[in-house]
Amino acid sequence: MLLREWDGQSHRVTVMESGFAWNGVIYGSLSRIAREITGTNWNGFVFFGLDQKQKDKPPEVRGNGKVFSS
Repeated sequence: MLLREWDGQSHRVTVMESGFAWNGVIYGSLSRIAREITGTNWNGFVFFGLDQKQKDKPPEVRGNGKVFSS
């Protein structure tokens, strides 16, 4: 599960074998979901904090054990 806060709302994306599920729809790319959320083009890996340049920066783990990538 990927979590991303944008414009005061939390967005949860489930990683599946067939793609990425967000709001009941399966998408083929994270970039498409990022575009749906923001209304602009984003690299999906960057938007969800999965950019290789940040690989040394661990994701934030919240009290409920879920990972939050910002």
